[in-house]
Amino acid sequence: MKVSLNKLEKFVSTRGLLIKKIFTINNEAVYLELFNINNAETFMIYIPSKYTIKVKDRSNVYKIKYLELSDDDQDEINNYDAEKDYDEIDLSPEKINSDELESKLKENYNKPITLNSLSKTDIENIKDVYNQLSRLQFCVQNIKYKICIIYKNYFCSIKRDNTLECYIIKHFHKIEERRIYVNIDLENMYLKINEISKDIIKVKNGIYKVLNKNQDKNAKILQEILEEKNNINSYSDIVHNKKNKIDNYITNLEILLEKINEKEKEIIKRILNINQDSQETSLKGLHNDIQRTQEIALEEKKLDDINKTKEIIIKDMLFWKTKKQNITLMIDKIFFDNSIMLNKISLNFSKLSSMIK
Repeated sequence: MKVSLNKLEKFVSTRGLLIKKIFTINNEAVYLELFNINNAETFMIYIPSKYTIKVKDRSNVYKIKYLELSDDDQDEINNYDAEKDYDEIDLSPEKINSDELESKLKENYNKPITLNSLSKTDIENIKDVYNQLSRLQFCVQNIKYKICIIYKNYFCSIKRDNTLECYIIKHFHKIEERRIYVNIDLENMYLKINEISKDIIKVKNGIYKVLNKNQDKNAKILQEILEEKNNINSYSDIVHNKKNKIDNYITNLEILLEKINEKEKEIIKRILNINQDSQETSLKGLHNDIQRTQEIALEEKKLDDINKTKEIIIKDMLFWKTKKQNITLMIDKIFFDNSIMLNKISLNFSKLSSMIK
């Protein structure tokens, strides 16, 4: 269905709304950025695919390119359930008044994006925006209003079905500050045109309320985590002590095994000597044969007992050597990973410090 951009522009202007930017694919509008001159609020209108708004020569038009996510990217978002920490915004009058928005907290998430055609920096930035938006989608999952975030030249948006989509804005001046927009599709914009100005403010305030609550919660969690760094040397000492104990166990077992091996050699040597003596005295008769057999049987019994003890020692040695390998490798991994993460936390706090100066 074709929609005239000029007619749409005239219609929204009667409500004090101006079209500031037009985001297009193949010269057709996909998103419109609107500015409300009555309250200085900016929001987005999404144009569903069944509507066609052709856009010709205009200075405020920006082409966007859709970033397709792989199947792995789509699946990985489910690895982290964010529904505990992001309150759901409800605009129904029986549940909220004009000053407040109800919320329900639900958990964090992680959604890495694979975009083979982009640079590593682009991928990291898009991942970052995508992840933040995927957390916030729980705030608006049951209302008609959704959210967009624009950062640098990346445009990520929550669609009407609560799925996420990302774009790169071509020939766009990179915005270094993150900007959040409430968005609504064209059909619902017409239906809610009389309430839209108030609703945009309600939704934004609801999002700010959720983010402020999570800021306090996350600050407390971070504080508890960072306090653990005071125990790092203690943890390291405990691990060294544990490894030293294991080394002592292994050393004692090695000494014991060496003694057992010496004892085994002595018994084998005695058996060989008995056999050699029996050959030299074989003419002395049956009595000597019986005595030799008894002596050999006694030595073989000792050898059998030694082998059983040796088996136990070797089993214990294998256990403690495996234990040592695992502890050494896992401690290396944990300390390395924590060093990287704490360094990243430190860098993030440096960014925060420079931002609030």
